[in-house]
Amino acid sequence: MNYWEEEVYKKKLQWNLWPFTEVISTLVHLTRDNQMLDKNVLEIGCGVGNNLIPIAKLGYSAYGIDISNYAILEANNRAVKQSIKVNFNSGNVNRLPYKSNFFSYVIDRSVLTCTTPETITRALDEILRVLKPGGVFMAFDWFGLKHPDLEHGTYNGNDCFSNFTSGRFKNVEYITGFDFISLSTYLQKFNELNINRIVSSNRKSEVLTETFNFTAKKPILVQQIDTF
Repeated sequence: MNYWEEEVYKKKLQWNLWPFTEVISTLVHLTRDNQMLDKNVLEIGCGVGNNLIPIAKLGYSAYGIDISNYAILEANNRAVKQSIKVNFNSGNVNRLPYKSNFFSYVIDRSVLTCTTPETITRALDEILRVLKPGGVFMAFDWFGLKHPDLEHGTYNGNDCFSNFTSGRFKNVEYITGFDFISLSTYLQKFNELNINRIVSSNRKSEVLTETFNFTAKKPILVQQIDTF
């Protein structure tokens, strides 16, 4: 079963209407700092296009992929209604349907953290493949191992949890958590890592949420064979 198709998007549990401000502002900032790169942008797990449609309006060549056909249909409908060109595709992050060295930026907003370690490893290899040399992978809201809601799930090993009984992850199939060491290990094929840990707590200093945002660049000298 396609979990995200049947249990999330068909039930309209994640039909985001508005872009995430940090995604847009980070992309614009990175574009200004990397003027040798073009404006080809891919968002994995793009959902119904809430980030990509505004990105396209800013003049970027926007591409999005999501495992849910239902989400992609809604994303296309939204783009057509606004007369905005976005290249939406349904597909799997483990085999991206794009040529190697094509994108300057790849965006992940809380996508791969909602999968298994095996999926993360394969997807990162694909992201590395489709990025141009010097291109940037930018990710937001990857969940930390100290996030208290992980306690409501079943531990599967390798920092992966599932079968959540309550909390914010109740409607998510898998969550993989991270710390600085594990993130650096996953991203070892990239360089120029910039990892930020974001923690919120209450007056008793109890952790309420823990997430990681980061950027990572594809090495300039990587030699790759186009597998698409």
